[in-house]
Amino acid sequence: MAKYADEGVFNLDDANVLKIAPFSQMGSVMQLINQVQPAHHRAPAELRVPPYASIGTNLLFFEKGAPTEAIWFWEHRVPEGQKAYSMTKPIRLGHLDDCAAWWGGAGRKGRVENERAWKVTAEEIKARGYNLDIKNPHTVAEDHGDPEELLEELNNAEDEVAAIRDQLKAILSEALLR
Repeated sequence: MAKYADEGVFNLDDANVLKIAPFSQMGSVMQLINQVQPAHHRAPAELRVPPYASIGTNLLFFEKGAPTEAIWFWEHRVPEGQKAYSMTKPIRLGHLDDCAAWWGGAGRKGRVENERAWKVTAEEIKARGYNLDIKNPHTVAEDHGDPEELLEELNNAEDEVAAIRDQLKAILSEALLR
């Protein structure tokens, strides 16, 4: 944050951060805020994400000192065997080692797109209405199968369970009569 102190920003919670490039070049403060939380819409309580929820996290990287031509995204994943970060299992600096290695230091040496990193141009961001909620393009969506076939499998399984339940009822009824 020290690099933004000359701009009067000492903390990311300061709304003035939106007045500094590259944010200032992406639209007005209100345009940026409305992309994140439109004034006319408030998500219902059941859709709000609680702290430490196990949602994916992307880190965004901007270059200071020049107009933004592209934004790098890095998909941060929770460590293997852990569902989410929590008060008792918080994020640790070591969890970002792979990101730091990919970053390539001050010279950005060797930084390339891969299964966890991708680049989006400023023009693409503008065309999306400055919406930075961009999914990893390298992730292949899981194919859960044809919904009709899945529904048929579910119905068959339910029929099977009902038949077993009826057999159990018959066995219990017979046992009670003895």
